Amino acid sequence: MQNFTIQLAFAEYHTRTQTVEGASLIDALQKAINASYDADDWVSSEITSSVFVEAAAEGKDVDLWSESARQLDIPASLTERGEGSYAIVTLSGGMVRNVETQNGPIRIEIRDYDIGQADTESPYIQTDERGKHYIASEWSNVIPTPEAAE
Repeated sequence: MQNFTIQLAFAEYHTRTQTVEGASLIDALQKAINASYDADDWVSSEITSSVFVEAAAEGKDVDLWSESARQLDIPASLTERGEGSYAIVTLSGGMVRNVETQNGPIRIEIRDYDIGQADTESPYIQTDERGKHYIASEWSNVIPTPEAAE
């Protein structure tokens, strides 16, 4: 059995209400955030997040934040951000040339149904809920795949 050093955390939420004037919603939101830095009227919401993993390394009593520590990839489902969004792109008669994302982490499964005469018994060929065969690949802008995390 191997030893692992793992740092766990949970978030504790505090709230405050701020009234501001702004030229737009974005302007008002930024003003409220800026005003909150000097505020001392934050109140505990008595709500906490689930426990999540911040860092892990092989070994006993490892200083996880030292330059010599080799941190391990944590599966996205166990991090504070979580899995993120998931999308399926279906191809038929075409090719994905680029995937561009905005506004946070996402995992995308690309399904190509144009498999020609491929052997449907191949481990690379999958079958959807309708019984149709396809080849799948995954893409992510932040989240390590389960294979990378192992």
